[in-house]
Amino acid sequence: MADHDKEIIQKIKDRSYFDDAYSWYESRYLYPITERSYALLMAAGMVFLLVISINNIRSLLGEDRDIPIIIKTNNAYQYIPVIQSLGEYYDTPQDAVSTYLIKDYVKTREEYLYKEMLRKKDGKLKYNLRKIKSSSSKTVLNEYKGYMSDTNPYSPVVRYKNHTDRTIEFKSFAFSDNTSETGKAYITFEAFVTKKGEKTKSEGMFEVTVHFRLPDIETIAKTGAPLRFLVKYYKAKPLE
Repeated sequence: MADHDKEIIQKIKDRSYFDDAYSWYESRYLYPITERSYALLMAAGMVFLLVISINNIRSLLGEDRDIPIIIKTNNAYQYIPVIQSLGEYYDTPQDAVSTYLIKDYVKTREEYLYKEMLRKKDGKLKYNLRKIKSSSSKTVLNEYKGYMSDTNPYSPVVRYKNHTDRTIEFKSFAFSDNTSETGKAYITFEAFVTKKGEKTKSEGMFEVTVHFRLPDIETIAKTGAPLRFLVKYYKAKPLE
């Protein structure tokens, strides 16, 4: 019997042959699977940590943070928020709120600030359209869209583009029959245009007629009902 065979028989007897076979099987088949499993677990853990890190970074970049600073002042009261009245002491709540909303509506429609209008992201033109839409009847909204269209040669988007600002200054405001209950208001304002690199010039005086609807303010205050201000008619024309 060959020495090699004797060695195998001896290993079988003392069971070292089976131990060697098991060790070979482990190294050949089991260890690679275990190592791959560990590698996959580590990779999954790293991906998970990477996703969390990216989300944290995005949340920090997208957040507007208030950074406190220390300033020196001789009058601290000028930095305290103050609630101002919408109207005069003799105005009714209905008249005061109506006046504020109508002036804000007219200012939104008539002013044009090109730096804000032409911003790519959430530009003022889109903001104005949403604001006018929420406070206009369908007819008035369609008229505004047509007025602001770049196919309209009189549109401020066409006339002023990215070189001229248009602002307004209110001169007078009056309700029909001196009460907001009529749902009619008349406003005059002076328009100013400022072309890039030039001085501000007056564009003339304008008169606006507004027909509107506003629910009773006192009822809204008592019931908590939504304030639904609606412009049903809008007409602006130059004064000669």
